[in-house]
Amino acid sequence: DSHGPVWGYGAMAPKTIIMAPEKSKEAFHDALRSGRFYSTESGNVKLRYSVNGKVAPADLDPTDTYSFHVELDNFIPDPDTAPVSCQIISDYGKVAAKAAIIGNTLDITVRSDNARYFYLRLTDSQARHTWSCPVWCGRPFDTLTEPLLEPLDMSLCTAVCNNTSAETLINGDPLDSWHSGQPRPTIVIDMGEVRDIAGLGYFPHMILRDPQKGPQWRTAHEACSIVTRYKLCTSIDGKLYEPVCEQACSYLGDENIIEFDERPARYLSFEVLSTVGADSERKDLENSEAVIGELTVYAKKG
Repeated sequence: DSHGPVWGYGAMAPKTIIMAPEKSKEAFHDALRSGRFYSTESGNVKLRYSVNGKVAPADLDPTDTYSFHVELDNFIPDPDTAPVSCQIISDYGKVAAKAAIIGNTLDITVRSDNARYFYLRLTDSQARHTWSCPVWCGRPFDTLTEPLLEPLDMSLCTAVCNNTSAETLINGDPLDSWHSGQPRPTIVIDMGEVRDIAGLGYFPHMILRDPQKGPQWRTAHEACSIVTRYKLCTSIDGKLYEPVCEQACSYLGDENIIEFDERPARYLSFEVLSTVGADSERKDLENSEAVIGELTVYAKKG
């Protein structure tokens, strides 16, 4: 959909490829319901892959070894659109494996005894991506439960980054985003005294259309500032920090509440490990500054 008067294959490069046996409404609907589709930014990648002998999308039997066989081609001959690397992505955006692609096939083995899904992210020489449909590993997913937490009074806290105040991060307004000016900042929140804490709330950077930014304003570039991975640590004295977790963010939508075992701490550090721009593998975007909507410290209720 080009949102314009020009239609057809050449209207826009990015495409969603639907794998259907025929060009009919019923076949397309069946393919969409069954997950037989994938997305490609170049619009020129034919992709088919199997895991443990089952063609994706597929439900796999739980195991600890996954053998991937990837087959690639183009719709129109163009060497610039041929993928040159493949990442196998697992739970919470974790990169389970990465390999260079030479030719039209790739075989790679991943070992995991807890993965719940995999999908492929391919990259061509122009840093354009192709995202595959998934395979499911036959393991149960997390049960959605409301954390038994309550927020601290953040007006009693301070936040700094590189010895510079970052009070916008804890002012209670997630739409008033804090701009770090760097791709991988570390924010330290000082709660003023030792408290028993059990969680951190992270609001992603909200991308709002601003008419004052003019017609050259690009949402895609602003989205590159969204945090994708972080490391969380706590400290009693501000000198010795103990790691809490290192994982991926759910970087779209509402507040991400990171729940952990209750512990005494006065200081909490939030280290940005990666952003959407860094994950894109594009040289012009990999150093995009990290932008955060809001951080809130939580304690157990009662």
